[in-house]
Amino acid sequence: MDWLRVLSSKKLQLIGQIVRRKGFVTEKQIREALEYQSKVDNRLLLGEILVLKGFIDEETLLGAISSQAGLPCLSPFNYEIDERLFLLIPRDIAERYMIFPLDKYSDILWLVVNDPYNKEMFLQVKDLTGCKIMPLLATKSEIKRAIEEFY
Repeated sequence: MDWLRVLSSKKLQLIGQIVRRKGFVTEKQIREALEYQSKVDNRLLLGEILVLKGFIDEETLLGAISSQAGLPCLSPFNYEIDERLFLLIPRDIAERYMIFPLDKYSDILWLVVNDPYNKEMFLQVKDLTGCKIMPLLATKSEIKRAIEEFY
């Protein structure tokens, strides 16, 4: 499966709608986060702002992204790490995109990501490794901790 192809064909429900529908945030909190995004930092995604403002935690956001993207969550700490994969993806790339290589089978690279919609990251990793990418989700803090501990 080529995640980039799947990604471009998906019609996605917005993160704000998902967390609002599940009762994690109020409409007022979403409006406040959107206002922050437009006035302070439009590079931040709505979900990141909701976490930054303390309206939801990272795990709640990850659950919403998992629901939205249809991808499973997996902690890199619950998996045996093949350190040879660090030769495929240098530490600076892993830190820039908050990704962690988990496993490789044939031409498929299992990659722990926080943002499954970052096409630039997927294209760069695909060019770098020559592999098709199969993303799995984890929080930014968990990926950062894995990079620090294993790289």
